[in-house]
Amino acid sequence: MKHQKVFVAEGNNTIRGFISLFIAEGRLNIGWLAVDSSMHGKGIGKLLLKKAEIFGKQNGIEEITTCTLGDSVDYPPYASTREFYWRNGFEIYQRSKTDNEGCPEEIKIKKRITV
Repeated sequence: MKHQKVFVAEGNNTIRGFISLFIAEGRLNIGWLAVDSSMHGKGIGKLLLKKAEIFGKQNGIEEITTCTLGDSVDYPPYASTREFYWRNGFEIYQRSKTDNEGCPEEIKIKKRITV
């Protein structure tokens, strides 16, 4: 995380989630976004995304992006990851096939920063 900006969500002296960010090609990119599975559905991921958007806006960035496993891959954890991003306004801007058996399709997704 040496070259990324990191925001952490804490509760009761425990890390509940985090987001790491880096700027490349004029976009704010999410390196990692994770929320403790026992805290899913409590708004922590949405809060971390909002913090990322504020950071992007403060740095003159208009888009936030990330990359994830494509929707042609039937793997439930990534289906919920994609659903989280869709609910938060992200859309696909690039789809790629790979030679990695564990990740045969990758999607790049983006959202316009609106804060």
